Amino acid sequence: MKKALSVLLALALAMSLAVCAAAKETIPEEKPQGPPTWQAMEERMAPIVDAAPSLTFELPVVTSIAAVWNGTTLVRNWLRVYFSPENVDITVTFDDASTETLGIWWDEGNGWNWNISYDYDEATGKVLFYYEDSNLWAAYRATLIGSDGEIDWNLYDYEAFRATLPQTFITVPANLREQYINSLVKTELKLGESKKATVSQGERKLFTFTPTKDGPHYFYSENLKTGTYPHAVLMDASLVIIERNFNFFDNNFDVVAELQAGKTYYLVVAGYYYGEGAGEFDVAVSTNVRKIGFFQMIEYVFAGGWFRWRWGDHGDDAYAIFGRGTWMDNAKLNWATDTDDFFRILIGCLERIRWSLAR
Repeated sequence: MKKALSVLLALALAMSLAVCAAAKETIPEEKPQGPPTWQAMEERMAPIVDAAPSLTFELPVVTSIAAVWNGTTLVRNWLRVYFSPENVDITVTFDDASTETLGIWWDEGNGWNWNISYDYDEATGKVLFYYEDSNLWAAYRATLIGSDGEIDWNLYDYEAFRATLPQTFITVPANLREQYINSLVKTELKLGESKKATVSQGERKLFTFTPTKDGPHYFYSENLKTGTYPHAVLMDASLVIIERNFNFFDNNFDVVAELQAGKTYYLVVAGYYYGEGAGEFDVAVSTNVRKIGFFQMIEYVFAGGWFRWRWGDHGDDAYAIFGRGTWMDNAKLNWATDTDDFFRILIGCLERIRWSLAR
């Protein structure tokens, strides 16, 4: 038994020495050279990369593309419809007749790049997709070389270049954005009331509001669930965006707009939540807001307005917002725990007062 065991141990030792020797012969010792370059990394990856064409590690010749929409409507924060690998399968055909359905729509490496782009006509629903890469660009650029051997950029024509690219199109329902908004459940907002919004990633809630008087109105969120970052878009009855949210004070959204009595407006809200489950916040609308003019600036600077209302910059205008928090809350927010913010507002007030008096 002991003799047999010693024989096995000897064989195992011999095999390990043989493997080490083989490894020493096939893998030369490398000296530290600093961070590897893209070229070095590609060379080291080459032996283990699949031999079939792939947009991941090399740039093959693409002869055509095809697109299939899965029927899902995707919209960005400002309710712009967009297309991506989430709702469109783009399949490229290579010069050897093999194909690949793309999981991503762009990539780049050492001296090469490729991407999928598209033009979307919302009125007709036509979406035209293009495949572009650095080789196709180089081929087109060669046509721009003048008699002096240099590129004549006066000959460059973007549309002419795009005409040389592999392309395809799909047709989705016209006015897809409008259909998406109309598919949302409507919740009515009223002055003095708040409505809770619970939104998962990518989800949106639609609120309607009909003012009883003309003038500025203030839409806002409050009582955020920790980790929630809401945003909002305000539209008229024709679903034309009239205002997007600002963040006056914190992570809540703030929207100020001049509204007309009797007309219905739509507020679409969404939110990011960094945690498990959905984001949560309350949505409300108030008329306790007014545009800051000359006398309000005087009040802010000299009569303690900075602790009676909150200052909110909204584009080129500034607004005084009342009724949110105590005088101490207002003072803290106007001061913003950073004296630079307070003095920025103060200096801005003084400048506006000076301009008003100089007229």
